[in-house]
Amino acid sequence: MRGRLVLKEVVSLLFSIAFVVLLSIPIGPLPPLGELLNPNGGVWTTAENAVLPAAEEVRVPGLDGNVTVLRDAWGIPHIFAATDHDLFFAMGYVHAQDRMFQMDLEYRLAAGRLSEILGKSYVETDAWMRTVGLARDSRRFVNTLGAGDVGLQVLQAYADGVNAWIARAGPKNMPLEYKLLGFAPEPWAPVKSVTLGALIAYGLSADFTDVELGLLQDGLGPAAVDELFPVTTPTPVPPIVPNGTRGGGPTIDPEAGRDILRRAGLVESLVRPLRSIGSNNWIVDGTRSATGRPILAGDPHLSFQLPALWYEVQLTGGAYDAYGVSFPGAPAILIGFNRYLANSETNTGADVTDFYRETVNASDPNRYLFRNRWRDFNVTQETIHVKGGADVVVTVKESLHGPLVTERGETVAMKWTGREFGSSVGAALQWMKARSWPEFREALRSWKNPAQNFAVAAWDSATATGTIAVRSNGQFPIRNNTLGRVPLDGASGNFEWIGNVSFDEYPEAVNPPEGYLASANQLPAGSGYPHYLGWLWDPGYRARRINALLKDTIARNGTITFQDMRTFQLDEVDTAAMRFSPFLLNATATCRPDECVVRDLLRAWDFRMAKDSAAATVWHTFYFTFVEDTFGDEWARANVSDLRMPYPDVLEHLVRSVPTSPWFDDVRTLPIERRDDILRRAFSETVAALTAEDGPVGPSWAWGLHHTRVFEHLTGLDTLSRGPYPSGGDEVTLSPAAGFEARAGASWRMVVNLGAPQASVTVYPGGQSGNPLSPHYDDQLALWLRGEYKAILFPTMPTLPPGRLESTLILRRA
Repeated sequence: MRGRLVLKEVVSLLFSIAFVVLLSIPIGPLPPLGELLNPNGGVWTTAENAVLPAAEEVRVPGLDGNVTVLRDAWGIPHIFAATDHDLFFAMGYVHAQDRMFQMDLEYRLAAGRLSEILGKSYVETDAWMRTVGLARDSRRFVNTLGAGDVGLQVLQAYADGVNAWIARAGPKNMPLEYKLLGFAPEPWAPVKSVTLGALIAYGLSADFTDVELGLLQDGLGPAAVDELFPVTTPTPVPPIVPNGTRGGGPTIDPEAGRDILRRAGLVESLVRPLRSIGSNNWIVDGTRSATGRPILAGDPHLSFQLPALWYEVQLTGGAYDAYGVSFPGAPAILIGFNRYLANSETNTGADVTDFYRETVNASDPNRYLFRNRWRDFNVTQETIHVKGGADVVVTVKESLHGPLVTERGETVAMKWTGREFGSSVGAALQWMKARSWPEFREALRSWKNPAQNFAVAAWDSATATGTIAVRSNGQFPIRNNTLGRVPLDGASGNFEWIGNVSFDEYPEAVNPPEGYLASANQLPAGSGYPHYLGWLWDPGYRARRINALLKDTIARNGTITFQDMRTFQLDEVDTAAMRFSPFLLNATATCRPDECVVRDLLRAWDFRMAKDSAAATVWHTFYFTFVEDTFGDEWARANVSDLRMPYPDVLEHLVRSVPTSPWFDDVRTLPIERRDDILRRAFSETVAALTAEDGPVGPSWAWGLHHTRVFEHLTGLDTLSRGPYPSGGDEVTLSPAAGFEARAGASWRMVVNLGAPQASVTVYPGGQSGNPLSPHYDDQLALWLRGEYKAILFPTMPTLPPGRLESTLILRRA
């Protein structure tokens, strides 16, 4: 009986998917309907492949020997091989087996090849990506590698594994999306993995804020931009590298954008992994941990998606023995641990992109001026194949600064460190084998982009000694005569990059006296640091919170427990609300009866953005109303209303220290407003808006009724998406969820027990499989939503405990 019910559910879902696709995608990209319903190769095989065989042996050419892949109850593969080659071959095989369509589609986005499968609606996106040139730069990089390059050998072994799965699966067993869209995967190649990596780097480091700041400067004036968008935060924030510590670089003196690919439909979903609201990592050393050994916690905050952004895996064989998460399509564990060392990353947010206004020759548009000499643009013709339409040819012009791009009406050359991304593959392969902090640090020499804050903990069981370290690592350009915060004159040659910050001068701290280190995208180093690294630092509320939790817990209890680390990751206290609240309550001491009820709610609030909290809804609504009431009038007068407004740390500074700031004056009214006038106005507007929407204050004001998390499928199909789910947290809580409908947050949570890594815990919002009928499509999501973790398995031999083994795959040499 149960079997018939399951079959009925499968058939219903398949018809639902097909129907939704037929209604939501133009007919052009779809195959004939008969092919979709073909029992020998249509959507039906999606159900057949939803559960892997309990035991399977496959003969594939190209292996050195046999490989064992054990999948546990979560569908996570534990790969055991004798050689490096076979290990990464098998990694490619299982990535393809579980995530082939995701790999393919995200590569096509990066390479500007979506139109080939989706038609003319995506020509604009493809043209942009061809212009930026991720695939072009990746080909250039791969072509520089010799046959003996270890990174290239791993990339090729991985590609061979992907292709072995494609050949074995054949058209019949391709993922559902291929059948719905009527195409098949091409052979994988090393350049595709590098291009995918470049896409991630692009999303985390290619910043168009310079163009935006230039427009703001034109409208508001340079002085206003410098005040409202300062290089360093105007409020106290503990830097990533504590003041007074020394790492590889100099001692720190203790005294001292927009989303360029926002498109409708599919591409909006595809680029979501590139958008970030920050990340967290922190470490405590053995003197401050209850275990007597370091404990590391990491949770990168990236966009939610299904299939999940990450792929969890164990790699044991050859020179490797590691566990963690990888990006499908790339042969490396980026965040995770081995038997000796653990690492996690947060985005540095360094300023590594500049834009130059080139002077083009009026009589010859293929030439531009540089230092009084006309130079030829490097011109490339990029041909975009369009499904159901004619080819489109895109002409890409590159100056010595980079490709010409048009953003917000500005045509500028884009100079970006991302062209150095390819070498980072080798860095990851090296740090996966590291047994100590010096070895990990050495691996970072070749990590150029995206700049990351690496938190590392190591434990040497032989000597019972531990190390904790944090390092902001990447390629940081040194500029001539400028910080490069607005578009620059490209013709003069006066604003060039004249070098890079040396590797040994990157911000770094090792074993600080506090016994802990924390990064949450705040400024990397204190005011005495000698180099300009950027200015788009997180406003620091998460950094303040985690440093306070670590410091206060140690002062109260003496040590930090493993459970403490888990609890901290789920913390929903809004430190910004804590800082603003006294001024708001003081300004609204006199209020109307309905407003006084709401004010009393805020006065009794514990600052937690909990799902059941009405005060949380009031605070979130108030804050964004207050921002608009403070700056919206000036932005409208300058005709820049669609551009960013200042970060909350800047507004906090004005509230706390400059109550008569002219920014509080509404230029549209005759009276001169001050801070408290705008606080009262924004509060009254908040109460009126919430009352109009939800009635008098009560359960209907609960934050979880206004604030949700959504996990959308890559294609945007509701049938394959999950949510909305009521959610706590907000933009600045340690457990983040920005906006009223949060589409980004902790993409992976990990707490690692150094010295006993097998006792570590992990979770991410999704599952291992891209098959929507697989039990592992989203089986970790419910766990993640409840704030729970799963115990991991990290065996040293190819065997799993009783009841924990789901399937065994043996790859045999043909």
